[in-house]
Amino acid sequence: MGKFRPASDVLSRLRWDRAIDAADFIVGFEDRFAGAQEKALAQWKTEQTDEEFIPQHRILYFKRRSDGRVVWERRTRIDRIFGSGVLPADSTLS
Repeated sequence: MGKFRPASDVLSRLRWDRAIDAADFIVGFEDRFAGAQEKALAQWKTEQTDEEFIPQHRILYFKRRSDGRVVWERRTRIDRIFGSGVLPADSTLS
């Protein structure tokens, strides 16, 4: 088991890596009142002054829309983006 990369690293890579289609990803997060929720990565606000800002420590997972595959999950420590944390047999992003 390697050092698990934080959600902030994954968020940055999904947004800025030109080889990855950011529109194909969903952020799963814990809402304080409603429980687990999902939001399109494109709608995720990182500016603390934004009314819809959600702290990154509430991020539970990142999932690909096209096939529903979870590519990073805090609870299980699976990281198919960087390959950190637990590496399942099918650990590649593709």
